[in-house]
Amino acid sequence: MGKIGLNGFKVFAPIGVSEEERLIGRTLIINIEINYPIEKAGKSDKLEDTLDYGVLCQIVNKLTTNNFNLLEALASAIATEVKNQFKDCGAIKIRIEKEHPFLKGVISNSFIEWESES
Repeated sequence: MGKIGLNGFKVFAPIGVSEEERLIGRTLIINIEINYPIEKAGKSDKLEDTLDYGVLCQIVNKLTTNNFNLLEALASAIATEVKNQFKDCGAIKIRIEKEHPFLKGVISNSFIEWESES
């Protein structure tokens, strides 16, 4: 078992509790780490023997167009879709940062970390 993931995936999304925040949108920075059996791909050197980053990007891009209120809901949806697409994946860790959240004060970002068991 190894790990496959994406770090620093930036996407603009209509996410937030208030209607105004969803309307304006925010930049999200998403990091995904997936436990995955990478040994076969290590020997075969073939994309079909591993988790395709391109498909992972498609999942994130598709789900971030939805109007989620919470980062937690987005992370859960991403993890569910990853598990649906890649049956061999184990535990998933997702960190989502929201740049300049709608809060009083000067805040660079807010974040959640979401972890699933295998």
